[in-house]
Amino acid sequence: MAAGRILLELKGVGKSFGATRVLEQIDLAVEDGEFITILGPSGSGKTTILRMIGGFAQPDQGQILLDGEDIGQKGEVVCSTLRSSTMSCIAMYHVIATITRQQRTWPQSSFN
Repeated sequence: MAAGRILLELKGVGKSFGATRVLEQIDLAVEDGEFITILGPSGSGKTTILRMIGGFAQPDQGQILLDGEDIGQKGEVVCSTLRSSTMSCIAMYHVIATITRQQRTWPQSSFN
């Protein structure tokens, strides 16, 4: 894929659990080769966004496009195939919690 090509895009994505609206009109574009992080306080919807991108949950509104294909309402089998061939997610909260203050200030090359 060419650089600058949008690989993952969320357009107007929303999600509710019962009467509780947890995400409203989320827009995101990630280009091929780009690394992103999703940060926020507890309960802000980070895990819900990742679960929808991974196909484990479906948005109530909007689209989730993976390489131009709307995967927002695809079944688990289709999303499993896409996950294994197209993207990676790394849950870093356990790693960050165990890194010391000194390690956080080391140059990035120290971890390579």
